[in-house]
Amino acid sequence: MTTILAVRHKGKVALGGDGQVTHGATVLKHDAIKVRRLADDKVLAGFAGGTADAMALLDRFEDFLKKADGNVPRAAVDLAKEWRTDRLLRRLDSLLLVADKEHTLVISGSGDVLERVRIHQGQVALQPSIVPLDAHEAVVLMRNYLKGAVLTARTHDAGHHWDEVDGSGLPNPNAPVMGVRLSDGSILLVFNNSPSSRESLSLALSRDGGRRWAVFHRFEEGVRDDQGHLANFGYPYVIQASDGMVHVLYVWHLTHVKHVSFNEAWIRERTR
Repeated sequence: MTTILAVRHKGKVALGGDGQVTHGATVLKHDAIKVRRLADDKVLAGFAGGTADAMALLDRFEDFLKKADGNVPRAAVDLAKEWRTDRLLRRLDSLLLVADKEHTLVISGSGDVLERVRIHQGQVALQPSIVPLDAHEAVVLMRNYLKGAVLTARTHDAGHHWDEVDGSGLPNPNAPVMGVRLSDGSILLVFNNSPSSRESLSLALSRDGGRRWAVFHRFEEGVRDDQGHLANFGYPYVIQASDGMVHVLYVWHLTHVKHVSFNEAWIRERTR
């Protein structure tokens, strides 16, 4: 397995690879060069997968890059289209990671072009839970490293740009949160309803796309373990299944994972 890593810091970008070549489970060498400079050293490209396949794809990417006058996103999309549709190219098995001073992209043979976009430039907002609202708009809910409030931001162009991060009005004790858009369009959030501890776990609902929230249920609060210590709850995960049931999982006092399920009628009854 090959690892290609891209790092951005203070306006500069670096790519590195492990150089490992394998045949089945046998490592043949450790010093293969899997990162190249393109476009007069303005673009870096690395690959994972078969070396011959990757070199052919890198050559095609470089051709597209020249045709696009150095526009990395355009060249990446053009390569992904050809890679997926061309009878010969689509047999090539590899992944490409390309970067310039502004963009970092992963290109795959399935036609995907994945771009890394920073939601927040600081070091306070962590572990984003992104809730799509439609094809263009989404809201993200984030853990607050400094404690205080759950942090939130919005995008109006499918994640290419994000508004300034702001507080949601809900407390956060530097703990992960997770939200999901329900079938009726509302957003359900699972979070620790405290600015300083994880000794409670609650549900909140927003009916206006994450702008205002109403806390309507506490799963856990004031529970003690076998030694009499207050239990803590965290790392929630929430989904809505195709049958409409909502499933919530969370870590119970670092001992096991607890599962709770309910439907939207249960939510409506508690939020009237």
